[in-house]
Amino acid sequence: MPQHLLSDALEQAERSEPVVRAAALLHIARVLNAFDHAEAERVLDRGIALAGDLAEPDREVILSEAVSLAATVSPDRAIRLASSVRYEMRGVPGRGPMSKALSDMLSHGYVADAVQYLSDPPSVQDYPFDAALHAIGRSKDDGTRLRILRAAISAVRRQSSSGQADTLFKGSGWFSRMFVRWWRLLPADEGTEVVRDLVRRILAQPDGPIRASVQDVRFSSTREHCLFEILEPLQRLDPDLAGSLIREYPQLAAAAAH
Repeated sequence: MPQHLLSDALEQAERSEPVVRAAALLHIARVLNAFDHAEAERVLDRGIALAGDLAEPDREVILSEAVSLAATVSPDRAIRLASSVRYEMRGVPGRGPMSKALSDMLSHGYVADAVQYLSDPPSVQDYPFDAALHAIGRSKDDGTRLRILRAAISAVRRQSSSGQADTLFKGSGWFSRMFVRWWRLLPADEGTEVVRDLVRRILAQPDGPIRASVQDVRFSSTREHCLFEILEPLQRLDPDLAGSLIREYPQLAAAAAH
């Protein structure tokens, strides 16, 4: 967007109602950052300040959006803002604003900032496993990948101890995907402990119906489908446990045979 159009957008924003003005300034700051970083930070701070003065529910909604927009301009500002925003993304319980913010950091080149947050998160309650998987893929060395993976393992264990384990195997199952993709980074004994934890948590959850297929095998059991998703590392790290589960669960056995 040419700079004169940004100036026009700023003028129009100033004539708008507070909720529209706050949202507009936040979006303008993201675009302005390509031309003038210092001015973009100034506009961003004005938008955040305006959003903070709004009445609920507009305040929480706009501030939640501000976290991801700030991530494209000032990652530190985004992280500080996120700690005061508890808004959950619509339709995704437990997924807070930092999940999208970290994705935006990564796509705008702030990889080191995203890695630092994911390696040493201020809270594990809503640890963004989807962003962690993205960051591991963007990292250039195994040491960095291992730091993120171990932080995610710590987060998932602490969530489990606080009663959040059921979130791991519903919906997108980001932690399971991360472990299946990157378990080889771990020493064998450490990986074995993690995969056994996963099995225990899967078995502890009530089974439920699902309509899924893998190759020619149809799954009607969420438990067996979740076990199949971690079957590769399970067979490599604990073949005895894998074998006992395959003997017990027929759908898992059929999928394993393929």
